[in-house]
Amino acid sequence: GANARVVRAELVPLLRPADLVVVALGVNDTIELRTAPAYRRDLLELVVELRRRLGPVDVLLAGVPPMSRFPALPRPLRDVLAARSTALDKAAAALAKLPGVRHVPMDPALLDPAAFASDNFHPGPAGYARWARNLALPVIG
Repeated sequence: GANARVVRAELVPLLRPADLVVVALGVNDTIELRTAPAYRRDLLELVVELRRRLGPVDVLLAGVPPMSRFPALPRPLRDVLAARSTALDKAAAALAKLPGVRHVPMDPALLDPAAFASDNFHPGPAGYARWARNLALPVIG
């Protein structure tokens, strides 16, 4: 249930030195109906806090999953959250202009029905494995 603000306040203080930090957020911010400017500000504050604590660490921002693909969401809720998740992902992508920050959009093809856990909302093991490979490609080349 963590959003970008909770991660900054509660999880960043627990970090140990790292060469790369992967930030995978956005679904909870979408559900909370955060605006795109507020989400961008939250992520920027998170990046600033990461670097304050860890130094000039590279940050990989995982794209906000396209919620239009979440089978558990009924229509029209799915459509509303899909529009919001798209807006938040664009806000996150804008931060890739910062040095050392990369945004990796989520390929909607990663979210086929087999990618979901039995609740049809969270990723299952296959979904997490696909997502991890997708995020690793830009890092390992």
